[in-house]
Amino acid sequence: MNGKSGIFLVITALLISIPAFFINLGDQPVIDDEAIRGYVAYEMIKTNDFVTPSINNDVYLKKPPLYNWIIALSFQLFNDYTEFPLRVPMILSLYLFAFFIFYYFRKEAGTNFGLINAFLFITSGRVIIYESMHGLIDITYSMVIFVLFMEVYRAFNAGQLKRLFYTAYFLAAIGFMLKGLPTVVFTGITLLVLFISNKKLKLLFNWRHFAGMLVFVLLVGGYYWIYFRQNNLPLEEFLDVLFAESSRRTIMRFGIGETLLHLFSFPFELLYHFLPWSILVLVLFQKGIIARLWKNPFLKYLSLIFLSNIFIYWTSPEFYPRYVLMLIPLLFGVISYFYLNPPNKQKKAIQIVDIIYGIFISFTIFIFIVPFYFDFKSIVPGIWTICFIAGGIGLISAVFYWKRKQLRLYLMFVVILTFRIVFDLVVLPVRLSDSNEVEARNKARSLAEQTQGKPLYYYWNPVSTPSPYYGKQVVSYRFNYYLSIHRDEVIPILSEKIRGPYFISQRWNADKEKDIEILDEFQPAGHDSPLLLFIFTDQ
Repeated sequence: MNGKSGIFLVITALLISIPAFFINLGDQPVIDDEAIRGYVAYEMIKTNDFVTPSINNDVYLKKPPLYNWIIALSFQLFNDYTEFPLRVPMILSLYLFAFFIFYYFRKEAGTNFGLINAFLFITSGRVIIYESMHGLIDITYSMVIFVLFMEVYRAFNAGQLKRLFYTAYFLAAIGFMLKGLPTVVFTGITLLVLFISNKKLKLLFNWRHFAGMLVFVLLVGGYYWIYFRQNNLPLEEFLDVLFAESSRRTIMRFGIGETLLHLFSFPFELLYHFLPWSILVLVLFQKGIIARLWKNPFLKYLSLIFLSNIFIYWTSPEFYPRYVLMLIPLLFGVISYFYLNPPNKQKKAIQIVDIIYGIFISFTIFIFIVPFYFDFKSIVPGIWTICFIAGGIGLISAVFYWKRKQLRLYLMFVVILTFRIVFDLVVLPVRLSDSNEVEARNKARSLAEQTQGKPLYYYWNPVSTPSPYYGKQVVSYRFNYYLSIHRDEVIPILSEKIRGPYFISQRWNADKEKDIEILDEFQPAGHDSPLLLFIFTDQ
């Protein structure tokens, strides 16, 4: 860690990361995918049914329940169903993910290598300004798959086949219970690549491999045995949804033209989302780099696992960066190794990278003081103090960046985490002061108060055809989440015309009904059609 200065910067970055990730964590409204995770967990608690994921009392089949159990535990620990406890499991998973990166990489290439890669991940662009702000499943899931990658490698090198297969399929079972079929693909590709690259393909037919599969079947199959005993659900319907969720992002849905465009744009999109550290790929453009990589068993493994698994997403036009978070540490591991260990006579790429980062860290001084020049004082109390402190940190870091070469990455970590704190304290409040999503959240709260004490249903006209993918969804998932937690009850979907209760429906759906009295009309963010609050008058 380059002496006392390195230790100081590591401790500083760790301490700064706590406010960076927790300040205003619960202030942003949820996005739809986040609302699904939170609402399913909420409904499990309210119905006291932790076997059957459901939304508005309709069975939800797209994801197994493990992450919903985790969120439900957080809800109950905080005795609250709002955004903060929804997102805490994600933050804890992020720290645990970083620890595993440090732990496994330290085993292979030393403490400095482990620490740097842990910080590279948590300060990469996509993680620092998006994934670490939303209570999604992907960081937790990616952590499990990353551990699977590392455990398989270490067990293989130790010659421990029983540990390799039992651990791989135990982790695969956890991954499946988090996100379903993608886990089977990750596991299968990883084992194939490991054994083929080491010319040990016959080990796939070892009895221990089948014993490992049995572990997976018992764990996953045990849950679904309980599930189907409790629910009268056709197996075909379950399998249709399970496979549709995994196949809907492929060429079969988007066609050859869009797929070809994605094949070209994907590498650039990937590099963009994981800036600034993806710039380190420049170090790969050195003479003899492939030979050096192939001589290092760990780097060879990281490269093969990354390339073989990323191919799935490279050919899938509907791609979100969070789907590949488990692969990013593999890429960072390879490129950071060559940055930290350059060939003696080939350092031009390293120098270019250092200059780029030097410009970046120097420019952040101005970024930190930009809010000072805007009239945000009424929205952000103490903005002058925030700018002064952040600007000072940026200035000191920039000065030492050019003086202390061995500390450059650690100084970058401190600056990026400081940037996140400024973002939390300045950008988020400004964004929330004029946000359609906040208005929608407030509307859900006021609607809950308006309808409190009387039954409320979502109305689905029986002559309407449910969507093959979304089913009988009446309102957006986030509006449903907010309305339910503020009413403190599950809001069922009903197709019967009952006089007395309140109903909510999309206007185009309710327009087919004649005997209704409209009490309110509104269109929260995320809805193409206005929503109606109404009652039936003649039934």
